[in-house]
Amino acid sequence: MIEIVRVVDSKIVFLMHFFGDDDSTEEEDRMSLAGLMKNSPDNVCVIVGYDSNEVVCHVCGKRDEEWVWVYNAWSKVEAKYSAECFEMVKNWAKKLGINQLRCETYHRPEVMKRAFGWEKYSTIMKLDLGIAQ
Repeated sequence: MIEIVRVVDSKIVFLMHFFGDDDSTEEEDRMSLAGLMKNSPDNVCVIVGYDSNEVVCHVCGKRDEEWVWVYNAWSKVEAKYSAECFEMVKNWAKKLGINQLRCETYHRPEVMKRAFGWEKYSTIMKLDLGIAQ
């Protein structure tokens, strides 16, 4: 049975999956979230799904000025559990008086719309210039 809960103990970061990106490594992302959870717990919402003691899905929400930035969403279980995680972040944002979530996805935006109701808002583009000399 999968149980989905909000986690406030920063030790959870050692059980979560991180992806790294162009600007940071997985370890930097892990330590950044742990620091945020310790130093500014009211501005972050970490939702984790457990099956027994195993982490099977998670999503993070970070309060911005006018919206909540959703990131580090990962799942190895049915989409309904990810949807439940997103719903918990939405409820947290509403309690803060915030009425918008934003995220960046590496998946096709249509998938996020179909699975979770997100709408395409903007497009992030990049241009690789090769290795600097």
